[in-house]
Amino acid sequence: MNEKRASHIASVDAGTNVGVAAEAARAPVLVDLGKKRRKQIKQLKRGEGPLVAEVTEVLEHVRAELGADLDGKTILPVVLIYEKKRKRGLGGLDALLPR
Repeated sequence: MNEKRASHIASVDAGTNVGVAAEAARAPVLVDLGKKRRKQIKQLKRGEGPLVAEVTEVLEHVRAELGADLDGKTILPVVLIYEKKRKRGLGGLDALLPR
């Protein structure tokens, strides 16, 4: 797991302590996998490749953190795949317009 994701997971988990463990069981855990190539995304959709291993690793980490609070509950991983919308310019003409 790279440092960026590890620090993000740690920041989400750092807010949980023994007194609020039940509330933490309901809180979503968000993990940013970063920018990936199309091939890796296709493999993820098929349930193959390194990204599936990363998602599985995060699930194991969450299960270990929740421990007994997880008894009788199911963890449902939701993977959101998106492409940023391209900004449309005026083909270089936007520099001529007043601001």
